[in-house]
Amino acid sequence: QGVLPILVGEENKEREKHLGLDKEYEFEVLFGASTDTYDILGLTTEVLPGKPREITLPMGTFLQPYPAYSSKPVDGTPLYQHARSGTLDHVEIPTKEVTIYFLEKTGNFELTGIELLLNIKTRINKVEGDFRQPEIIERWKSALAPYLNTVFFGIRFKARVSSGTYIRSLAVELGKQVCIPALAFSITRTSVGTLTLRDSLNIVSKESSVH
Repeated sequence: QGVLPILVGEENKEREKHLGLDKEYEFEVLFGASTDTYDILGLTTEVLPGKPREITLPMGTFLQPYPAYSSKPVDGTPLYQHARSGTLDHVEIPTKEVTIYFLEKTGNFELTGIELLLNIKTRINKVEGDFRQPEIIERWKSALAPYLNTVFFGIRFKARVSSGTYIRSLAVELGKQVCIPALAFSITRTSVGTLTLRDSLNIVSKESSVH
């Protein structure tokens, strides 16, 4: 959720200049579970609760692989279609050079397995269209069954990154660093270029007042 620039009129003719803008995010990483989409709205691949200790925050420029569930085309087909059709193992996952300008920890959170399951059900039920919802819920129910009273730990972060950086992938990498499966629990884009979330809310508020 968060900032999404919408270009209209003459500005839309210069959309290329907007594609490379840096972005800022506030996001939460849940440790102890992983999915094929790198967030909670995917099929579980591993559930292994654990509390992360020392985490080194990666910053700088490096190559980041595209997530399997992304729209990056490979051989003319988006990666997510390869993933859903079972042909992902037959293609080479491309990478993109990205830059993390800053990344800082802003807090912690905890929730039990039953709280996690209820959260997932609520969010999955809001998704419209065919996104494997019944299968995802059943997989989560099965995977969390032994851990309903177990505490899952999470960390909140704030980051400024270059265009094209996947926060979901960053969440997974943070988990690998501490040898605990991890995923993006929530992501809020707080700015794109100079446009901030506060600016967006002010614009909406003014428009509402006019009408």
